[in-house]
Amino acid sequence: MHRRTGPAATAALSGLLLVASAGGAGAATPFDTWEEHYDFTFDSVCDLGTADTSDDITVQAHFVGAQYFTARERDGQFFVTVDSTEDSTYTNVDTGIAWTGYAWSHDKDLKVDVVDGIATIHTGAVLHFRVYAPDGAPGGEQNFRSESVIVYDIANDVDLSDENVKFVGHASTQDFCVDAARFTT
Repeated sequence: MHRRTGPAATAALSGLLLVASAGGAGAATPFDTWEEHYDFTFDSVCDLGTADTSDDITVQAHFVGAQYFTARERDGQFFVTVDSTEDSTYTNVDTGIAWTGYAWSHDKDLKVDVVDGIATIHTGAVLHFRVYAPDGAPGGEQNFRSESVIVYDIANDVDLSDENVKFVGHASTQDFCVDAARFTT
């Protein structure tokens, strides 16, 4: 997953790649940092697999997080690193019972090639996600490392492809709706 999805991040990355493709190795060495914060809520309905919709669980998910970006120049190309943290609360709207989660991740451009306005970005990422039961007891976790190759059209600000080329890790968390039933009914 290409995690630099915010509009400010996309605009900044586009600008950096344009400078990189035009500047070459003799260009000045810019260094930039910025951050984006978010706070949003949405509802999701979990169908527990029966024809009767009265047993469906409506979960209100609330996320609060931040992404911290660092851009560096090396050998005429620009590299972006993103460190993210996120707290989440998942509430069964019928029972009022909630479980929580905490995630942090580190995404890093490993290699960037720009040819004719098309950037090929090799990225690496690690993610740690923990879920906590309503009583605060550990409810499961996900830990993984992945590598992706993203092909990005700089002029049109479009991801042309995003291919996960390596994925290793483990998860002891359940499916989201399994957790909803396990923790809140």
